[in-house]
Amino acid sequence: MALLRLESPATQLVALDELKLRLKIDDDTDDTGLSMLLSAATRRAEQKTQRAFLTQKWRLILGSFPCSHSGEILIPLPPLQSVAQITYMDSEGVERVLAPAEYQVVKGDVLGAVYPAPGKSWPATWGSKSDVEIDFTCGYGAPTEVEPDIVLAVLLLVGHYDQNREAVTDRTMSVLPMGVDDLLSPYVVPVSP
Repeated sequence: MALLRLESPATQLVALDELKLRLKIDDDTDDTGLSMLLSAATRRAEQKTQRAFLTQKWRLILGSFPCSHSGEILIPLPPLQSVAQITYMDSEGVERVLAPAEYQVVKGDVLGAVYPAPGKSWPATWGSKSDVEIDFTCGYGAPTEVEPDIVLAVLLLVGHYDQNREAVTDRTMSVLPMGVDDLLSPYVVPVSP
């Protein structure tokens, strides 16, 4: 299994003006640096929770369709918004697009999933390590739709990164604010596909 980001979020999780107000910064001298810290903090929180916060597009790459009875393919980076298309390399080595009538998408409470439609089964594939590609859109949506706990955790991380810009050595231990784990823990995906 591999993941490839097709489209990054169109905006940051927090507006730069709001971030500067939170950090009590009055000038514009380090706007680029603050944006980089915000991006890094957002990525760290997304990695910790294994979620996508803002709307983004990804491709899930699999070696083949599952052979299990249910045929379930779990879609990572919840919440799942939609599946755009499923392409696969058929048993003759020809790339095909699976018709939407051939599968069903279940958004689920935590992880979304794709299943063969009732009475259908997944087609046979060529046999390489990347025969199946599922393009999907995930994330809560716009910044205003992201849970406030998540936003606060990211703001705490940005503040931490801003105040601790040097590398951590064995002589000076720099620990993330305890509240970050507390704020993010309810959103950690318990099962990884």
